[in-house]
Amino acid sequence: MEENEQNQERSQVPKFRNWWKNLSTFKKFAIIVFLFVIIGAALSPSKGSFSEVTKSATSNSTTSAAPKSIWYPSGYNLYSDNVAWQWAANTTFQCSYSSGSCWAVNLVAKDGCPTGIYAEIAILDRQGVQIDYTNATNTNVPPLQKVRLTFDTFNEAANSARLTKVSC
Repeated sequence: MEENEQNQERSQVPKFRNWWKNLSTFKKFAIIVFLFVIIGAALSPSKGSFSEVTKSATSNSTTSAAPKSIWYPSGYNLYSDNVAWQWAANTTFQCSYSSGSCWAVNLVAKDGCPTGIYAEIAILDRQGVQIDYTNATNTNVPPLQKVRLTFDTFNEAANSARLTKVSC
């Protein structure tokens, strides 16, 4: 009887040795994915247990970070945390001088600019080469007050402009 049990154990050993070959492709894929998930979780920085992360993501607690609200007007682009801007439509301003080219930007500062606002534009020719620059300022801007700065140039090759600097 002992000899019969040893023969049965020997016949089962080769089946165990070939277990990977006997698995379907889907099962092999599932095992590989499972291992990657486990290894990835072990190597990633800890953010608490799964239940803690799930609770913090679903809780309505006032301590969780609220999404940032958009404070600037529609159509404006965020320049910095405090300043947003847009190109002014050509029909909303006039050039200061009769010759040359001009551009204008509308600016708004969330917290205002009590010491004034300063902006520069780069002036480009038809090939997109930067050929000049100009600047403009305005003083004592209250919070959320829209401001228009107009930029003039006498450079006859001027074709377009790019906002390059805003300081508040």
